Amino acid sequence: MMALVRVLGVAALWSVGVASALVPVPFGGTYVALALSVALWLALAAGSRALLRPLGDRAGTVAGVLTLALALPLLNWVSVAPQLWFQAHRPAYDAALEVSPGAGDGYYGTDLPPEWRWLSVDDRIVEKDGMLFFPQWYGIPDDGGGYFYSRTGSPAGTDMAGMLCRAPVNLGDGWWMCGMG
Repeated sequence: MMALVRVLGVAALWSVGVASALVPVPFGGTYVALALSVALWLALAAGSRALLRPLGDRAGTVAGVLTLALALPLLNWVSVAPQLWFQAHRPAYDAALEVSPGAGDGYYGTDLPPEWRWLSVDDRIVEKDGMLFFPQWYGIPDDGGGYFYSRTGSPAGTDMAGMLCRAPVNLGDGWWMCGMG
C-alpha cells in the first residue's frame, strides 16, 4: 500500500510539471523562463527520486530519469533554439490554424482554443494585417517576437507589440519567425 502511495506521489509531481508547461509563465520565451522551467523539473526529478528511493535505489533512479525524460518535450526551450522549437512543434501550430477562432485585430488578439494555448506566451493569437501572429515573448515596456503565418508574404515591418519585424526568417509554407534571435 505504501508503494502505491509513493507512486501516486510521483504521478502528482509529474502532473505539476505537465501543468506548468501548459500555463503561460512570466517572461515566456526568454532565458528566464527556461531557467525557471529547468529549476522546476530538476526539483520534480529530485522529489520523484526521493519518493521512490525507499523502494530501492534503482526505483529512485528510474523515477528521476523518467521525470527528466518527461521534461524534455515540455521545457520552455524556445529561447535557445527558436527555429528548431518551431520545427519540432510545427504540426501543433498548423493544427491551431485550422481550429482557431477569428484572431481579432485587438492589440493582444484573442484566446487560442485551450489545447493550443501553450503555443503562445499569453495563450493568444493576434491578427496583424491579414497575418496571424503567435507571440513567444513580450518585453517591457514595448516589444515582442514570435511566429507569423502569412499567405501573402513576409511580415517585415509588422508591429509586434511595439517592435517592428525586421529580417524575418522564412520557415516555409507561409510561416515566418521574427524577433526571435
